[in-house]
Amino acid sequence: MNGTNGQNGLSIRGEKGTEGKPGVDGTTVIKRIVITDPDGKNPHSVATLDDGLKFAGDSGDAIAKKLNETVTISGGVTDETKLTDKNVGVVAKDGKLNVKLAKNLTGLESATFTDKDGNTNKTTAGGTVIQNKDGTEKVEIKKDGITIMDSGDGTPANPGKTISLTKDGFDNGGNKITNIADGESDTDAATVGQVKAAKKEAEKHTTVEAGDHLSIKEETDKNGGKKYTITGPSITSGDGSVTVEDNTDDKGKKIGYKLSVNTEKIAEKIGKTEIESGDTNTAEVTSTKDATTNKTTYTVKVKDMHVESGVISYDKGEGTLTLTHKDGEKVEVKGIQNTYTESGKYDEKGKKIIFNRNDGKAFDVDMSKLVNGMNFGIAKLDNKINRVGSGAAALAALKPLEFDPEDKWDVAVGYGNYMGANSLALGAFYRPNENTMFSLGGSFGDGENIINVGLSMKVGKGIQRFISKAEMANRIVEQDAEIAQLKAKDAQREAEIKALREKDEQRELQMKEILKKLNMA
Repeated sequence: MNGTNGQNGLSIRGEKGTEGKPGVDGTTVIKRIVITDPDGKNPHSVATLDDGLKFAGDSGDAIAKKLNETVTISGGVTDETKLTDKNVGVVAKDGKLNVKLAKNLTGLESATFTDKDGNTNKTTAGGTVIQNKDGTEKVEIKKDGITIMDSGDGTPANPGKTISLTKDGFDNGGNKITNIADGESDTDAATVGQVKAAKKEAEKHTTVEAGDHLSIKEETDKNGGKKYTITGPSITSGDGSVTVEDNTDDKGKKIGYKLSVNTEKIAEKIGKTEIESGDTNTAEVTSTKDATTNKTTYTVKVKDMHVESGVISYDKGEGTLTLTHKDGEKVEVKGIQNTYTESGKYDEKGKKIIFNRNDGKAFDVDMSKLVNGMNFGIAKLDNKINRVGSGAAALAALKPLEFDPEDKWDVAVGYGNYMGANSLALGAFYRPNENTMFSLGGSFGDGENIINVGLSMKVGKGIQRFISKAEMANRIVEQDAEIAQLKAKDAQREAEIKALREKDEQRELQMKEILKKLNMA
């Protein structure tokens, strides 16, 4: 078949033709149109519509299609509104069209992953939902927090629980909270270990003892703390002639002591009134004489004196009142004659009790040492409690970080202050695995040191395996790699499809040219 400028565009010379290939049945010979190069060499058979093309993928048998037949390439989604653009590319290489998926996907709404057991992991712009095959266990991770749901089996033993950690707070579904850090601020919850440590330390450093003529009643309040009730003395002489009682106002408030002397049980007449001090280390008696009225006032000051009830005696013959101390020392008041005490009250400074007698005279008892002694003991107790409180606050500041399999040691330092007392705490935490933690901590300051050692372990099956942030980050990296591979494959397929389309278009153009030339002939 030759063509010459200015002449017919096509000439056919049958005598130069070549026999076509054998027919399908092996006996009939199909004649084909054969063309040669201008030099008469290199014969070429003209393809027919039946020759067609073959298409092959990564797997499966090749698909044969005749020319002018339709090749359908299906991706499984028929709704165009649910498809994205610019996420798949086609690369022609080594005679193949490689469809590849883009490394950075855009326009996607969700991605769902399902393992061989039917468990799914669906990720959307709003978060991630992980659930098992039957939907009884589900984990939701959203911008507001994490929610873990277990529907249980409907039995009382397993009614189902929901655990959530969101912006609204933490709900542990009725489970025990274990392996938590100690509380730090006033609004933090204290651990059982903190409460026990504070209780143990308080019992260790707090001692309350009853002194002379005081009784202490120890009780437990509704919160489990110690409650002490201190009762003062009520003194009555053996024969009832002298009585010391609390003096209260109309509202029942204690305002002092009242000393009563029953003169009917004392000798009817005693000569003169005389007061003598016994041991000057125990009692001191001073006198003041009024020059105008020629009256003498005696003042008795008792130093660290404790009088036991029932050991006050009165000598009728001498007119002497004797007060006997528990260690045997005595104080004698002589010359009592038809007198008794009408009232008693504290002085303006609150250091003495002033007793008024029926004859207009008065005497006082110095209570400053007793009060100062009690105040000192209370202040000392307060200081110990403050130091223990600061130590406990410092220990509460020690907190371990989240479990990291690549870094199992945590070191913490804390500072505590309570009512002016200061303490510094140091602590170390070691987690060999996600279910076990060893802890060592101690607080130091103001002479009251506290040390604790702890072992925390998770017990029970649990509803789901714990996933640390490090492990979750590794999973995300792996998922990103899988997505990148899928993008690459999609891009490769797109490229192969594009190349196939281009070749198909070229063949159609060639066929049109050939048919055009044949018609002209």
